[in-house]
Amino acid sequence: AKSKKIIDDFKVWVGDLPWECSEDEVKADFARFGEILRFDMPKNRKNLPDGVAYIYYANEKAMKKALVLDGQDYNGKEIKVKRAVPQNRVKKEEDAGRTNDELTVFVGGLPYGLEEE
Repeated sequence: AKSKKIIDDFKVWVGDLPWECSEDEVKADFARFGEILRFDMPKNRKNLPDGVAYIYYANEKAMKKALVLDGQDYNGKEIKVKRAVPQNRVKKEEDAGRTNDELTVFVGGLPYGLEEE
């Protein structure tokens, strides 16, 4: 359970990726900021890239470096790069570890220091 927490603490959400970008290309571009423990680039029902990626960095330093790409041009498209909020913080304890990708929600624009309550 501890390794899951470490991974979630340094998770980055990348949005508005050009659809023609491959997983290998995106992963390589974001690996320059630091060690990636896990990389997910979901596909839609037609098995095409969904334009988003989830990158789990090994440490906070790498995660913060990646955030500088927010709003930058990436292969001709302005991408969004945000710190992702771990799903298990909003799930009940008994549901921890079980996920449903169709129910995943990204919440952005929250003020820094916002409390869970």
